[in-house]
Amino acid sequence: MRGFKSSLVVAGLLLCSVQAEALDKTGESLKALQKISDGFAELAAEVKPGVVAIATERKMEAPLRSPFFHQGQQPRDGAGSGVLVRFKGENYILTNNHVINGAENIRVELPDSRFFDAEIVGADSLSDLALLKIAGKNLPTVKLGDSDALREGEWVLAIGNPFGFSHSITTGIVSALGRDRSRDEYGSYIQTDAAINPGNSGGALVNLRGELVGINTAIISSGGGPFGGSGGNVGIGFAIPVNMAKFVMGELIEHGQVRRGLLGVQISDLNPLLAEAMGLETTDGVLISKVLEGRAAAKGGVEEEDVVLEIEGKKVHDSTELKSIIGRTAPGTKIELLLLRNGDKKRLTVELEALTEEALAANEVGS
Repeated sequence: MRGFKSSLVVAGLLLCSVQAEALDKTGESLKALQKISDGFAELAAEVKPGVVAIATERKMEAPLRSPFFHQGQQPRDGAGSGVLVRFKGENYILTNNHVINGAENIRVELPDSRFFDAEIVGADSLSDLALLKIAGKNLPTVKLGDSDALREGEWVLAIGNPFGFSHSITTGIVSALGRDRSRDEYGSYIQTDAAINPGNSGGALVNLRGELVGINTAIISSGGGPFGGSGGNVGIGFAIPVNMAKFVMGELIEHGQVRRGLLGVQISDLNPLLAEAMGLETTDGVLISKVLEGRAAAKGGVEEEDVVLEIEGKKVHDSTELKSIIGRTAPGTKIELLLLRNGDKKRLTVELEALTEEALAANEVGS
């Protein structure tokens, strides 16, 4: 009997030990979760002061290229977001072109309740970016990051003014990189499931280091295709990569407009059947479907049915990436192309021309 009681005592002690260990592990888990929560709160406190609300007034209807309004629904007054950044020693506000397009007056409000009238430094419809300036002092800015270093699955925060709810914060991950934009635009999109809604346009997408990695721009909405439907978030939002924004800012500040290179070709992506027929093991690369007469590519020796594999030693995966690279390279720049031609690899040097209104009108923006 004594042995039985002793066994019960030992079993009880073991059970208490297991329970204590479980409680201890639960405590550790709760502490770890609290650290994560504290980290997000500290990040939001650091970045939020640099994200502003933008209100615009229009005296006449202007054709907005906004993904949040259908034709015939453009408002006379608008609202959006912007991000205070320091670039080339000066403070600026980055936002979307569609936020300020056609505005007669632009008012900027900071999270600390200060407000200013803003002037437009420059705007670029092909990237849907605009640059503003205000006369304020001691302005809080958001650090510029490197969108080329982003990885799918990274945590990000979106900060803006959705539906007029000033300086709202949502969180999610980078869902995809290099998403296509519309045919008449340059660059690619970062896709995120952080909630983005009307009014978030021009706001900040930041990584966990508090660095700006994107400018929130567009959504896919319920009840319709891209940018259609009810206007509410369904977990698919898009941001312009900050490296594209850096290029556009530099061009607007230095030249008052964005100078873009033009290769002078029409391009298309490879499909598996075409890639296999050309002896390729993947669909990486871009097919030259047409070389425009007299343009840079023709002068440099590029031929139809060439496949662009690399530009300046960097692998080119698809037509969106090729167009982005050419579009953020200054006219007059000489670039080296690695091509696949009739099963053989060939290197050519091409001097880019300038993308002009004439080329745009002739629909020569394939690249």
